[in-house]
Order: sequence, then C-alpha cells, then structure tokens
Amino acid sequence: MDALPIRELIGDEVRHCTTAFWGNGSTVITALETLPYHDLGASGLERLCYELLLSKGYEPRFFGRTGQAQYGIDIVVEENNAIEVFQCKNLRAAPTAATLNGYLTKFEHDWLAEADLPRPSRFVLCCPTPWRDSRAETQWAAIRATFEQRTNISLGLWDQDLLDAWLKKLPDIVAHGFSDQHAQAFCVTDWKTDLFKPLQGNATGDRRIGRYISLRSKNHFCLDQEREFQINTALSRSPVIVVRGAPGTGKTFMALHAAEEMRPIPRRTYFVDVGDQEFSKTHFRDGVRARLSRPSVFVLENCQDKEELVAEAIDDLAPSLASARTAIICLFRRVPTLLEDRRDDAELFLELESHGAAVDFEVDVQLVKRFVEFWRPDFVGLPRERLSKIMAVCGGDLYLLDELLGTLDSPSEIDQLSPTKMSTTVLRRYLGAASVEQFTAARRLAALAQFEIQPRADVLKLTDREIEVLESMCVRAGRPPRWHFLHTTAAELLLHALWYGMGVVDTKMVGQEACADAIDYLNSTQSSSLRPPADLSAIAADLLRS
Repeated sequence: MDALPIRELIGDEVRHCTTAFWGNGSTVITALETLPYHDLGASGLERLCYELLLSKGYEPRFFGRTGQAQYGIDIVVEENNAIEVFQCKNLRAAPTAATLNGYLTKFEHDWLAEADLPRPSRFVLCCPTPWRDSRAETQWAAIRATFEQRTNISLGLWDQDLLDAWLKKLPDIVAHGFSDQHAQAFCVTDWKTDLFKPLQGNATGDRRIGRYISLRSKNHFCLDQEREFQINTALSRSPVIVVRGAPGTGKTFMALHAAEEMRPIPRRTYFVDVGDQEFSKTHFRDGVRARLSRPSVFVLENCQDKEELVAEAIDDLAPSLASARTAIICLFRRVPTLLEDRRDDAELFLELESHGAAVDFEVDVQLVKRFVEFWRPDFVGLPRERLSKIMAVCGGDLYLLDELLGTLDSPSEIDQLSPTKMSTTVLRRYLGAASVEQFTAARRLAALAQFEIQPRADVLKLTDREIEVLESMCVRAGRPPRWHFLHTTAAELLLHALWYGMGVVDTKMVGQEACADAIDYLNSTQSSSLRPPADLSAIAADLLRS
C-alpha cells in the first residue's frame, strides 16, 4: 500500500474544526468536579486533545480527512525525530479489556503492518472516563505490558482524572472547548470573561467586535494595504506595538484584522477595553497569563485611559512576551489640543516609537479615495474637490463616511452636502434612540468648539449619559481638566445634529445660540468658587480665539 504523507490539514479539510465543541453557552454553572467530555462528541474530543498538546509546546497535526483511512489514529506529533500518535475515544464508560485490545490490534494491523507509515515511539489512548476501579487498572497494566513487549512502543492513557488535573490550570482551553461558564466554575484561575472578549462570532455582545465581524462576513471590510504593512512591520520589530489615531480612523478594525492574519502560525485574538471598570494591572496581567496555552494576540482599546497601568502590566509580562507566542497591540486615541501645558504623547508610545513599534493613523484625501472606491465602485475617479468635501463633512470619521456613502445616489449629490444634511446620520451614529433633550451640556460643548474654546470640565459638566455617548468624539484631559473634541469637524456635525433633532434647521439661529453659549461659559469662568480659579491668560486666550 502506498504511504500516506503526514501533513497538517487546512481549511475545509479539517473536519474537526467545523463546529463548536459545546453549544450550551447560556447554562448557569456554579461548580464542577469534572467536565462534560461526552458532550463534546468525537470531533470535539479530538480538538480538545489537539489544544492540550499545543499547550505543552508540541506541534500536533490532525491525521486524515473524512472518507480516508485513518489507521486507528487521530493526531500525530513529531518531536526530536520521534513520532507519537493519539487515538481519541469519547465513551460514556471505561472500555472493557476486550475493547482495549481491539483498539490496539487495529492500530498494529492498520498502521504498523499494512501501511508504510513511520513507526511511532509512543501510542496514547485518550478516553475521558474514570479509571478508578482496581480491576480495570489491573487489566490496563497487563494490556500495556503485553503491547509494549510485543511492539516496543510505549503505551499511554489520558483518562478523566489526568485530563481534569491538566485542564484545571488551563481555563483558556476549557473556555474554548466548552464555555466561559465552565472555565469560571471548573478552573482554579479567575477567567475574567467580561474583560477578555475572544474574536469569534458575536457571542461577546461587544458592538465593536460585532460590527467588525459583520463587515468582514459581508465583504464590506476595506483592507488598506499600506496600513496593514505598517502594523505588520511594527509587529516584526516588537511583540508590543502601539497604533494611535483619532476615533473613526480605523485603528480598532485594522488591529483586529492584523491579529487574525498574523503568521507564520495562527493565533487566537482577544479584545480588551482598558477603559472598562474591571480593568486593572493585576486582572490584565493574570488574564493574559491564563490564556497563553496557545499563541495569542491581545488588542487593547482605549489605552490612553490607563496608560501607566498598561505599561506596568506589559513590564510584568516581559518573560511571556519574549517567547514570540504572544503579541499585544495597544490602541491610543490621538488628542489634538491647543494647550501648551499638556503632552499628547504617552510615555509608552514614545518608548515603542523609538523601537520602530508605533504606528500613527491619520485620515487624508488619498485614504478617503481608497475607501470611497472600495465601498462605492461607481464613484471611482471623483475629483479631489469632491473627495475633500466628503472628508470635511464626515470629520475624518470612516464610520460616518460609510454611512454617508450609503445615502448618496450619484456623485453630483456630494456638492450639496452640509453638516445639516448629515444630521440624521450623525444622530443615528452617536445618539441611537436617545432623546436630544438629554444632551444640553453636549450641545453647549459643541457650540464652544466652534470658537476653539476647550471648556473646563468643572464649569461645563456633562452627565454620565452624555459622557457615554460622546466618548468617541471628545476627551477630558489637562490641568485643570478640559473637554477636547477629537475631530475638528465633529463638533460642528454634532451641533447641527442636536439642533436638527429639536426641529431647528436655520443655520443663522444655530450660530446665534452658539454665541450665547460662549458668552455664558466665559461668564461662568469668572466665578469665585472655581478651584483652582480661572487663569487670566487662559480667559484671554479663549476670548481671542472666540
């Protein structure tokens, strides 16, 4: 019989990876003594063993595809010129002596005698059932001794107790194979499922991951090769990189794509929002360590919120990062400001930039052109004037650009675009179903931005709801803290959209109200109750700008 080459299967060839191992992710689980291995089915158990071998540093391969002879073997491992083979049997009860002998006889007959295949040094049977019966142990010992003497091949057994002991310390494999709830209830490590969101389907409920996956599945994700090259180049220089840019410049989606496509080995991708209340240095550091059984990439959103904690955690993870099995992509918002007393560059960014591991994302006309022509092929060849008009109206926000292009029937409509005409899109993008009456302070903030006034946060106080909605448009920074819009045009778009939502479309009236808001704010800064009191030079600067 001709030899069957041992090779790793890919894509549709891998029948073991086509479905989730465990479909009941909503079950409430409080504590577990063991795992429901039988619910995995045959292919799920094979995948679980594959994951375990990866966690031990091996490079396993599934053997054979559907319809091919497997010679009694499911997984092959080659290590130091030696070969180990694994057979997975997902039984409800421990096999009898006759059944065990049947497995071994098939292996000897099919693999060792009939096929011209490499002779392994070890044969392992994975059977996740309890083997605590003394009679069963005695039978197994006798069968193993006879087999090893007859074949000169070592015989191993992965039973329920052994699998439980290993998996107790491997919550990432348990979560991947069963569910997050199983990992939390069974493993000795706090899994922190709310903080670490795996990039798979939309089971996490995170709107950013959901939109990314939706765009990708609909072939609507615009891959900019220049940006992809920049990120990949940075990752080739350092396991930790920074991608910085204003909201809407494509940082998050591009980072997620780069993480998914990392080579030469595929990696699991986890999304972590540093701005989450659950985030702490300890939670992040321990959460990363608990997820290192497989090569993984961690995409960290909003690193500017807790930059020092992120930097400290990365220092603690230095030994793990040195293995090249782990990478971290830190996403920072760029904060434009006219204040000279505030640095925009975080220390982590500057350090990584010195090693060529930092990437700046900006939106210019050429980038807008590439995105427009991808999303709207019928708009190919737009003159620079129209591209600049689109860019200005969208405020450099690629999400708004996508929304806008969906409302246009022809290129000629670009000439009629204005912030007022974009109001419906802006309200849907930022406010959703919220009522505009809830955003009085936000409207005043947008009005002040028309005069390049960055108001003190203790004077113009936004509600929690306003802060939540505007987090992608502005940031509080400086001493004393001031509100800064992150897009030069975003404030104008928001101002007109909020007035539009109240039925006001007269631009002259909007301008008059903005002037009144500026005067009210400047009067408020002269209050004797302000701590620290307003600096005369700061008031003068605001007056000069307005």
